[in-house]
Amino acid sequence: MLMKRITDSKLKSWISPVLVVVSLYFLLQILFSEAPLFIKNIPYAGQGEMPVVTFEPARRLVAVLSLFVFFNIFLFLVLRQWARYYLNRKLILSYLLFAIIPLLTNLFIFTAGAKAWLGISTSFMVEKAMDIQSNELRRFVSNIQSEAWELEGSGINQDNIRKVVNNHRARHRQTTSYDYLDTGTIPVDAYWLNRKQPGVSRFITPLLGNNAGSLFTEETEAFEDIYPSWMTDSQWTEIVIYEDTLYIRHFHLSPARADGRLLVVASIPIDRRFLNKLKEFQTVRMVLRNKEGSQYVSTDDVNSPWYARLFLGIFANERDILALNWDSGIYEEYGTMTFEIEPAEVTRILKHEGDLNFFFGAQQETLLRFILFVAVLLVLGVLVAIVFGIYLISYITRSLNVIADGHERVRSGQLHYRLPFIGKDQLGSMGRSFNSMISSIESLMNQVTEKEKYQEELRIARDIQMSLLPDVASLDWCNNIAATCIPAREVGGDYYEILQADNGMIGVFIADVSGKGTSAAFYMAELKGIIIALKHLWNDPESLMLRLNEILKPALAANVFISGAYLLLDPLGKRGQLARAGHCPSFLVKSSGDILEMMPPGIALGIAGNNVFGKIIEVAEFEMDPDDKLILYTDGLDEMTFHDKMYGVEKLKSVLRQNGGLDVELMKNAILDDVLSFLSSEAQNDDLTLVVAGLPRLTAPADASPK
Repeated sequence: MLMKRITDSKLKSWISPVLVVVSLYFLLQILFSEAPLFIKNIPYAGQGEMPVVTFEPARRLVAVLSLFVFFNIFLFLVLRQWARYYLNRKLILSYLLFAIIPLLTNLFIFTAGAKAWLGISTSFMVEKAMDIQSNELRRFVSNIQSEAWELEGSGINQDNIRKVVNNHRARHRQTTSYDYLDTGTIPVDAYWLNRKQPGVSRFITPLLGNNAGSLFTEETEAFEDIYPSWMTDSQWTEIVIYEDTLYIRHFHLSPARADGRLLVVASIPIDRRFLNKLKEFQTVRMVLRNKEGSQYVSTDDVNSPWYARLFLGIFANERDILALNWDSGIYEEYGTMTFEIEPAEVTRILKHEGDLNFFFGAQQETLLRFILFVAVLLVLGVLVAIVFGIYLISYITRSLNVIADGHERVRSGQLHYRLPFIGKDQLGSMGRSFNSMISSIESLMNQVTEKEKYQEELRIARDIQMSLLPDVASLDWCNNIAATCIPAREVGGDYYEILQADNGMIGVFIADVSGKGTSAAFYMAELKGIIIALKHLWNDPESLMLRLNEILKPALAANVFISGAYLLLDPLGKRGQLARAGHCPSFLVKSSGDILEMMPPGIALGIAGNNVFGKIIEVAEFEMDPDDKLILYTDGLDEMTFHDKMYGVEKLKSVLRQNGGLDVELMKNAILDDVLSFLSSEAQNDDLTLVVAGLPRLTAPADASPK
């Protein structure tokens, strides 16, 4: 299942990039295909009639738009996946969306608009120029017709017609703006067409050219070629396709006379000379091609830098040509005409040319230069914005990468690592704050390490201290005694000891060193050693206390003292003795339920010398039944505080009354439970030691020295 999920995840991550490449491949294939974007619909409109041509979107256009949409969708998914987890990629993607894409869109709109404007204006000017040429051609032919019918005497014949045509050619060369005659003559054909009469076949006689004087009857192909059957107008001008060549042809048939009609046909071939003449109206390079590619006509080439031609090539336009087929009389698609801006011709726009000065030439030049200057300035501004934006993105991402790398190093434990100088801005401030934070963390970690070492040392000290306290349960010579010690910190100053005195008596010593922590623990350890050394005094509570005070007084610091109590139990005599050195009172819980507070006089050890200490201390003697218990404790029990409220002696007495019939272990647990319940969740504020002792029932072993 896990492998399947991993495989599915990898497959999903590869789907979008593959679809982007595939869609881009097919998009480029279709874009550079020779298939048309629009399908031309040229319906049959009859011979000599102009059809209504319509354009419908081709499958190529639909495929281009669809693939473009899919490409953008898949590209967005890829970029979204690419920038999902990285801030720098998101910044780059956002800049692409908000800067580069608008720039590309504006450039595309500008290019497409300029290209469309160039195509529309150029095609309009070309058609206008052709209209001018066709009007002059009609006027030229009409003048020939008029002068031919005005001939007197000799009438219409080959010589007269040739003379009229040559005269009009000469006059036309001097008066018209069309100087085609400078390099040749306008092709003119004149024919005589007999009058149409019932039962008489029509014929045509050429008056000019090689076939002058010949006669072509209506049944011959030559007659159809000169005067096609689809021709219904007496005057007609159109662009025609004749023998795979384009012509501007004017057909002029004179009104009918008694003997016949004069037909004059003039044709201007659309060749290189003609296109160069059109170039005077629109300064672009024109290339004419037929559908089969067998005819290629263009204006004269101009030597220009290749990069200029490459740049201006994007503004090239191509227009389809619709012309009349002279043989069939049907309008059909001839080929295409391409308009290309020539770099050398661009400069001509900025120059004033012409014989008459009607407008301020400098005004047009200044306006065009201003428009070009603003366009270049805007493009440069956008390019500067892109460069500056890329710099900002690289700076931000580089700074963020430095900060992220610092985080990774610190996370791996390299607390000594510091970020290099980033800058004086907010990112630089983040870097400086990061370094300051890491310095603080490093210092804190050093402190934590030291504290952990100290805590470990204290744990060891606690274990050692706890080992100094006797384990009552393990003493086979002692029973009916329960004891516990709970330090407030890792180590404390409370202490208790169970001693086996002579004659089967048991001694219980409890003490509380003033203060807490390690110093109190050291004094407690010192106290234990002294007590063990004074074994010979274990049977005499008063002498033991005096000797302890005598030893400890010079050993303790001036502000340190030890409160303590020593209980000596005699199981045979069923008696007990209690000596108290400024310690908490003890309570004798009788089997009857009575509680006797035992507080014999005495001051703490180490406060005064024996001359004072010995005068104050007294030993209390009392009788004990087998079920009686004596409670010894340190002030950490009755002075336990919770929310500024002290546990107190009275609450302790209440617990003793309620649990007086229990054995020593259960009574000890009952007391501790009540105290800890009172403390609740607060921290213990002082060391706590508790000893519950009853009369021992035991026989002394051979070796009963405490550890």
